[in-house]
Amino acid sequence: MTCLLIIIASLNTLFLFTHTKLYHLHLQPDLVASPHARFVSAPTDPPALASRLRTNAWSVFLAFWRFLLGITPSSSPGSSAYGGPRVQELEVWTPGEGELMLFCIYSPIHVFLWTLWNAGNWIMMAAVMASVSFQVCTIVPSPLSQSCVLNDSNVGCPSRYAS
Repeated sequence: MTCLLIIIASLNTLFLFTHTKLYHLHLQPDLVASPHARFVSAPTDPPALASRLRTNAWSVFLAFWRFLLGITPSSSPGSSAYGGPRVQELEVWTPGEGELMLFCIYSPIHVFLWTLWNAGNWIMMAAVMASVSFQVCTIVPSPLSQSCVLNDSNVGCPSRYAS
């Protein structure tokens, strides 16, 4: 049962923090004011989760060794020559409310605490788990209250109040 809870908490965390949407801004000639926007060649199907994880893991591995060896990073892949029309791609984190709630109630830190202590003192265990859940819920806000997500969603949209 404990292994099942560890797997569920780990998979939920993985899906929560890797769930993104890609938007292609075809009519926007200038780079929008977002750290998640970049120019790419004509849009294709988004890469699979396994491909993105493998690419990100390789990038982190290379950055780690470049840092240790003092090697300056190479040019970014977005700045290389391209062979087709270029559009802006905006990647926006879009977590689900259910995933966020499950993360607040039973995150990997809860798994660690559960395996660290035994369930013999369940009153103290319940109090500690409730306080950790409260802290996680205050640290991980809902997606509607995050200014970065709101800013990324409103990029390229005309303002309602524009004159």
